[in-house]
Amino acid sequence: MSLSIVSGCGIAAKTVVDTARGGTSDIYIISPVRNLQAYDSLDIKPFTSSVGGLLSEALLDRLNNEIYAELLKLSNKTGPSKRLRVSGSIIHIADGAFEKQIVVQVRLQDATEGQTIGLANIASQANIIRGLREAASAVADGLANFLAQNHFPGPKKAPLSLLERPVTLEQTQ
Repeated sequence: MSLSIVSGCGIAAKTVVDTARGGTSDIYIISPVRNLQAYDSLDIKPFTSSVGGLLSEALLDRLNNEIYAELLKLSNKTGPSKRLRVSGSIIHIADGAFEKQIVVQVRLQDATEGQTIGLANIASQANIIRGLREAASAVADGLANFLAQNHFPGPKKAPLSLLERPVTLEQTQ
């Protein structure tokens, strides 16, 4: 009986810690990323899903909104520049009893030449209280960290565009 009490307390403590900090993400490099200092603007291609019916269109839209909003912070929208294309696909989703997880494969390409200059998986986790919506937010945070770790210059005078289709916050409600 005491074992189940300790076990239950351990789960409760983890839930509180996760609730307080929100979702988390980890970055797994698949193909080494070249230094991104030569790029000063972003083209964001809407992310897609490779997991079929496991992911709702509303959650995919929310993920794209979160990514766009997070990466918008990296640009000031002025003048022509060397553009980095960011695209990705959800390759795994887990909607478990205690943890929610989304894994996105992110591709970085030179927007002019189309050459791939980096590939990574970003795995995000959130507990049951936070849910998949928080895991989607953690993917966006992980992507911004991934760019920063590879020396993307960050905020400067450069445009940001969303390719193919605009994503609006209204689509997620």
